[in-house]
Amino acid sequence: MKKLFWFALALALTAYLGVILKNTWETTEFFLANGREATLKVGKKYNEARWAKPLPLKKISAYTATMAEKHEVLIETDWVLNEKQTYPIRFLLRDVAAEARRMSVRTLPNSIRLHTKEDGTPVTLQDTDLFERALEVAMGPPAEGVYVRPRPVAEAAPDTTAPTVPFLIVEPGAVTWQVIWNNTRPGEWAVLVGWLLTLQWLFTHAWNLPWRPAARQQTDKKDFVHPSMRRIDPDKPNAPTAKISFTPRKDAAVDDAPPPPPPPPPRTVALPPKADADKDKPRVPYTTAVTAPPFEPPAGTPEPTLKLARKKNPDAP
Repeated sequence: MKKLFWFALALALTAYLGVILKNTWETTEFFLANGREATLKVGKKYNEARWAKPLPLKKISAYTATMAEKHEVLIETDWVLNEKQTYPIRFLLRDVAAEARRMSVRTLPNSIRLHTKEDGTPVTLQDTDLFERALEVAMGPPAEGVYVRPRPVAEAAPDTTAPTVPFLIVEPGAVTWQVIWNNTRPGEWAVLVGWLLTLQWLFTHAWNLPWRPAARQQTDKKDFVHPSMRRIDPDKPNAPTAKISFTPRKDAAVDDAPPPPPPPPPRTVALPPKADADKDKPRVPYTTAVTAPPFEPPAGTPEPTLKLARKKNPDAP
């Protein structure tokens, strides 16, 4: 049952992707058939930008521009346009713009309308504006009497509720697939690649359908044997390699030389028996005392005394 669910979901997503691609092709051909050609010379860019709805795949910025060298217009696009550069476009009039937006499945982010005073004038902020403002907050207010030039602030975003007409950037002589390629952004291509990978995953899970016996899993077959129950014969040992025998080289000078004579036995001298007996007797009286006994003078002799006398120095007075 799960296989059928994955298969049905894969078919539904494939059909919806086909509808989107077919609708994109038809919408582009509608622009080429009913659009009017014009040129836009881009002016300044507004500092405020917004993300596209309902999917935030594109960041839409607003620019001031001049169309046909005399009409000041305001454009909103997901392109990153260069100031003072001219782009060829194809836009729709009010009577067919509503029909194009109704038939398009994808959101048309590029829009154009006349520029009004309520939209304000774009202010160009320096790249160091954020750092300089943080520095002012860290340094505190200046001293009394010091003049500080007010910094430019970002203007309010232009009104997005005013009626607009869609447009596409179309090079002269471009065909349908070239217009589609030039007016799509990396976010849309990333979604398309992710969509295709999802379809591949779904079809892979739904490939083994119940009514296809040839595509059944291996475990469902009658002759299936689990790998742990299979008999695995050991590998045959390698054939023994031939041993290399060592044959020493015969050297005539070494073989003919006589062997060296054995070393002479050590010489020993036999001692006479008397000498052996005297050798065992100690020559001095043997005592086990740790210190020597006190001195005792021989009998009949007085005990010697030690007398010390100072030697006179002949050089002394």
